Amino acid sequence: MALSLTALLPLGTANSNAPRIWSYKTPDSSATMVASGYFDDAVDYGIGVNDIILAIGVTGGTEVFTTIVIDAITAGVVTVKSTVQILA
Repeated sequence: MALSLTALLPLGTANSNAPRIWSYKTPDSSATMVASGYFDDAVDYGIGVNDIILAIGVTGGTEVFTTIVIDAITAGVVTVKSTVQILA
């Protein structure tokens, strides 16, 4: 599936150089979410390098919590630096 911008919500405001934290829920798997380019459409929405996404996806029918850190945004392509998964 593709990124759903209506399910990606900023938590708080971005009024400093600190990373922004986002909440996201999708029926996609963690592997899909961390693939290069998955969050490309979020660039125009304000996502930035070092931002953190607290995401809930589905793997094998089980909800999985994944922390995603944005590593780079190059020519509108978003890549991920690290993830941590916790099975629900």
